[in-house]
Amino acid sequence: ANGNPSQTEATVNDKTQYTRGVSADLQAVTQGKCITARGTKDGGGTLQATVVTLTAANAKGQCPEPKK
Repeated sequence: ANGNPSQTEATVNDKTQYTRGVSADLQAVTQGKCITARGTKDGGGTLQATVVTLTAANAKGQCPEPKK
């Protein structure tokens, strides 16, 4: 939140929807990339992601504000 990086486990299931902008694999997730995930946290605090987006950071190394 607020441009501060953090790690959160995301679990997907058969109700998770994916929108494919371009093909990506695990190697696409690297330092300098921004990952935004939306969903709800379950009772254990794990994010149940419904949307996951991977984008490049800007020239200053900052991630864009997530769309609301």
